[in-house]
Amino acid sequence: MQDALVVEELMTCVDAVAVKARSVQEELESLLSEEQVEQEVNVYMILERDIRALRVEARQYIEKSKEQTSSVKEVHNGGACAPVLPKWDLPKFNGDVLLFTAFWTSLKLVFIQDQT
Repeated sequence: MQDALVVEELMTCVDAVAVKARSVQEELESLLSEEQVEQEVNVYMILERDIRALRVEARQYIEKSKEQTSSVKEVHNGGACAPVLPKWDLPKFNGDVLLFTAFWTSLKLVFIQDQT
């Protein structure tokens, strides 16, 4: 993730340089002859194309870095860390005192069967 932050900072610097290059290009166009302007415009177009390609590459790198970071988090938090406990299907007591003996017997049977 640290590399992605460095790339973002570098892209901010590249954007500032591109703005400065555009202003210098405009000043040059006003000072040069027609043929020289055409040559300078061609050179500037190549520079601008390279800057755009660099921006695309930087964005792809940043997105890839974010995807890798999220996949690492998913792998790290993917599985449960707790022990697997058995599922118990215990009989429920409904509160009827007359049925307590039957409930107690069935509850004991569940524990006896589990121990064997």
